[in-house]
Amino acid sequence: HAGLILLGSQRTEGGSSSSAPTPTLNLAHLKTLKLEEHLEKTLSQRSFKDITETDQRALFEVMKGRKFKHLILRDAHALQDKVFQGIQLEYLLTLNLEGCLALTDEAIPLIAENALSLESLNFARITTKMKEMGRERRSRIDRTSLYIFFPSLRYLNISYGGLKTVLIDAPKLEIFKARAAKDIQTLEIRGESLKKVDLRENQQR
Repeated sequence: HAGLILLGSQRTEGGSSSSAPTPTLNLAHLKTLKLEEHLEKTLSQRSFKDITETDQRALFEVMKGRKFKHLILRDAHALQDKVFQGIQLEYLLTLNLEGCLALTDEAIPLIAENALSLESLNFARITTKMKEMGRERRSRIDRTSLYIFFPSLRYLNISYGGLKTVLIDAPKLEIFKARAAKDIQTLEIRGESLKKVDLRENQQR
């Protein structure tokens, strides 16, 4: 049930999982709680693979309008670009979207423009709809490439993903991981802070 998202980790006094029925997700009640810290901790300890898409969408509704610093949303297959329009991103430092297959290119500028303090971003294992991080213009009139600006980003992971184009301006980026990101055709990172780059298992170009 949806209540498992927030309450399923509770234990009995003896340390075993409670056998009592899992409460249903009461959105009206949950919205009155200070959920940011609780959600951050809960989501960092589990994958969304064992949460139904219906319950995932209910959780995203609860998250609207709240301020988070660390969001771990691994394998949240119901997560769509529009969810980031409802979450306040200005305080976000860490965002892990590994395996969130419903996300598209549109999520990238939405995150970059609103999460200016973001330091760690994980797009690993997104293989379906996310193809461009930045864009090459090929018209005869304008060949200026469009770069995505991440002013505070220090860590970026796109390993095992389907991105074809990566054009970013990230002056503070220190670690870039693109292991087995075999679809990459264009890669350019503007920045002078890079210390570690992982391009293992990529096609030789």
